[in-house]
Amino acid sequence: MKKLSLMAALTLSTMLSACGGGGSGHGYIPPSTLPDNPDKPVVSCTGVTCMTNEGLSNSAKRNELYSNALSASGISLFTSNEVDSTDINNAFTQMKKQLVDNSIDENDAENLRPYLILAGFENLPENEVDLKDWISNRKHMIKHHAEKALEMYGTERNVYLDNAKLQLVSETAKQDSYINFTIDQNSRSGSAPTITGIEISEHDLGAEYLNTTLASKSGNNFEGNDKLHIYEFPYGGGRLYIEISGYDENTEPDLALIKEKLQLKLQERIAEDSLAGDDTLLNMKDKVSKDIALLENTDSLNHEIIDRKIDTVYTSYAKDLKNGTGNLLYSDFGLVKWDETRTNTEDSSDKEEIHANKVFAGGYDAMKVDPKKFASMNFKGDAVGGVNYKKIVDGDNGIVASDTLLLEGGKAELAFANGEEKLNVTFNNWYNVDVTKNLNTNTGSISFSGGEKITDKQFKFTGLASNNVDGVKGNGQQNFDGFNEYKNTDFIKEAWDKDSGYEGYTGAMDIGYYGKDGTPSEATGYVMYHEESLTNGEKIEIEDKKNPGQMTEKDLINVLEMQIGIGMQKNK
Repeated sequence: MKKLSLMAALTLSTMLSACGGGGSGHGYIPPSTLPDNPDKPVVSCTGVTCMTNEGLSNSAKRNELYSNALSASGISLFTSNEVDSTDINNAFTQMKKQLVDNSIDENDAENLRPYLILAGFENLPENEVDLKDWISNRKHMIKHHAEKALEMYGTERNVYLDNAKLQLVSETAKQDSYINFTIDQNSRSGSAPTITGIEISEHDLGAEYLNTTLASKSGNNFEGNDKLHIYEFPYGGGRLYIEISGYDENTEPDLALIKEKLQLKLQERIAEDSLAGDDTLLNMKDKVSKDIALLENTDSLNHEIIDRKIDTVYTSYAKDLKNGTGNLLYSDFGLVKWDETRTNTEDSSDKEEIHANKVFAGGYDAMKVDPKKFASMNFKGDAVGGVNYKKIVDGDNGIVASDTLLLEGGKAELAFANGEEKLNVTFNNWYNVDVTKNLNTNTGSISFSGGEKITDKQFKFTGLASNNVDGVKGNGQQNFDGFNEYKNTDFIKEAWDKDSGYEGYTGAMDIGYYGKDGTPSEATGYVMYHEESLTNGEKIEIEDKKNPGQMTEKDLINVLEMQIGIGMQKNK
């Protein structure tokens, strides 16, 4: 199974949430907008989203990035201490030269630090040795995001919906998947630019590289086709597996990109295996890393090309709040209904279908306000989500069964006081959810009640068989019929049973606060909780990969994942 540990999340670059917060680890501030407050917001609720797109400017974000770069350097970095637009323009010109035009040299790490910050990277390693290592494994990603930052902030200009970043919630500790609108460039001057498509960046800073552009089909329907290049790098006793999209069937990704992603996959796998008590790959790290570095071509890699056909429906629930007044202006939340067919280009009978309801939430960063500046606030609004169930093969991740429960018509209330968030969400067909998060410590608890409303027990939490997983011990013995009340006292992390490696959970919560003139008027974000637990003695026989032609008995694992998106307005 693919279990990305908290340790792995801290080892790798994680992206700051587009809907506020962020968390620990190395991050990237996704290029989004920091607009001037519009005096007269213009909103069209007939389209895909209701976010205002008039009167926005990138000037404040440019100033912020420049100021952060100056502070990090400890000296006047570019021209003078008196900051003006010329200084900022010069700064971005130099950043382009250092991170885009020139080859990136990790041995010049400290001199590159302010340019990395100007490009939006934050929480960079403080130690120069660690920063060198961080840069050496991410050169392609650094250039990619520097180009994005230049496009959005290199010159002072108005910004529109294509500058909003909406986080697409995933089941791992790394929340680094995003949706970005693409718009008709000729419609920029209008109050409601025409949305021509959406760009989906999945696992943006990890070992995978999935970037897909979907064109507008009709209304809020989007579709597209893509080629997925899959590479397997063999090492003694195993293989490293990566996926890269954005290249056609006749164009192979750059070798430098493939090698970079393999090195990151190596780090991920070491962290995952070590968390489960297996240090085999850790002990081979230097040799495997060197073998990757020495690759001169992809001849020794197993390479497959997969056709991807994707149909999505983007549904905003911020247009007409049922438990609020009107719509949200500076943020959005809702569901993406995802239908994908993957077909092997060499064997058309080799197909895989993926169906899911995915939560998105986010908005304009410039309207984001630090809630810790306020003693107390209260918000109320709506909630929507999906509960996804699947039964998988232990150690294989093969899906035996899957199902999903749509959550709509939910109510959300949020109380903020002294750096602590208390969120309550209720649905007619699922648990009532209560979440507490301390923004100072990034810790929190989550509890589920009212499970008697759930008609299908596969959508209830059953608990874990092991007592070796922190946070959920208070639920007592595993209940295969499902609990009506369930609690995890420390859910914002990943935790796995080190002895068995098959049981554990992942949790995350991120709420962004948005408003004019530094005062929050909206709160938008998500809560995710994912749990894997042993089934009631169910097993399956599959072919033993190490001994072809032989069968081996494997345990089956139940996986239950909750994603909830929330959009709320501040109580007057």
